[in-house]
Parts: sequence; structure tokens; C-alpha cells
Amino acid sequence: MPSSSGGAQTGVGASCGSSGQPSGSGGGGARASRGGRGGRGARGRSSGRGRGQGKGRGHPDKGPTQPPTPPLSSSPDAEDLVGTTVRRSFDGTWFDGEVSFEHPYYRAIYSDGDVSDLTALELRFLGDGVSPEAKLSFHSGDLDGGWSEGTVVEPYRKKHGKLWVPKGHESQASPEHSWLVQFRDGVAAVALPAERKVEERTDNPPGSWMALSN
Repeated sequence: MPSSSGGAQTGVGASCGSSGQPSGSGGGGARASRGGRGGRGARGRSSGRGRGQGKGRGHPDKGPTQPPTPPLSSSPDAEDLVGTTVRRSFDGTWFDGEVSFEHPYYRAIYSDGDVSDLTALELRFLGDGVSPEAKLSFHSGDLDGGWSEGTVVEPYRKKHGKLWVPKGHESQASPEHSWLVQFRDGVAAVALPAERKVEERTDNPPGSWMALSN
């Protein structure tokens, strides 16, 4: 699993858990807030119960309580997800969400009637199976134990300290694409860009990752 002995740390203000690997502000395996990108705690623009990634979740008839800011640049991956179904866990329960586009945001309407307004990047993560409480496997390199399974905590923020990247792969550091992940021995902030997502563990380089069934 990721550890400070074999990997490199980039960014500002690192903190480490008892295992020596980078951890969240709570230290050594403590779970961080599950607010999600732009949730009630991050941007203060929540609608409805505010449980969703994006600007919070609300009823379709209500909409955001404040005017939204412009979204990130639309990507083909996000556009391809319109009309499909994504999955997201809230308080331990998984919900299916149907994706649409409501200018200027993408929108996921969940099976319980709640809504998440999402930027293109936030939707792409959901499409890739990355959201709080999701399971994944990350390749930290042979020096750090190879593949390790973990649970996504929340999107990376500066308060989480330095990003962890496999030694010799420092160019992979990307705060915008990084998430805090709870591994067996502690928490690490790792990059999860779409171009390094794989479908199997065999013959893939350090920094590769794969989503696990939830």
C-alpha cells in the first residue's frame, strides 16, 4: 500500500499516520468529512439535504438556493454519460442516478428523488466509479506492496497535505484528480485520473487504479 518509504510526496503541508504514509488532517486512518465536492461544507450552495457530490442534493422542483458558478470545461466523457445511470452511496446506501444536462450543470436524479448538480469533472468521477464510500484498488509500486484495496473518503483538498505518488512517477501528481483514500493501514491522497484507470491488475504500471464493484 502507499507508504512514505517508497513513494514521493508532492504539494504543501503533509501529515502522516502511524504507518508513515500521508494521511488526512485527522491523522493515521481517521475518516474525513464526507461532504463531497461542493457539498454543504465545501461551497455552501447545498440544496435539499445537501448530501450529493456537486452542489448538494435537492428535490427536482426546488433547484439551487444560489446562482451556480460556471462549470468546468465539458469533456466528451461527461457528454457521453448523459442518458446513462451512475451509482453513488449516501450514508451506506447505494442509489442509482439518471444523468441529464441542465445548463450549466450536468444533473443526476437519484432513485429516491434527490438530485445532484455536477460539473463535467465531478460527473466523470461518478462514471468511473469514484465517490465517497466507493471501493477501489491502487497500484503503489512493488516497493510499497503493489496493489492495495481502499475506500474513497472525499475529494482531495489542501488541508489533506501532500499528495502521495509512486517513487519515480512524480509527474502523476494532480490535485484536481486526487482523492483521499482509506487503505488498511492509514489514509493517503492519491491521483485517480481517467487515463490511468485499468480493468485488470496484470502488467500495469505504478499509479494505475481500478474501481471495484459496489
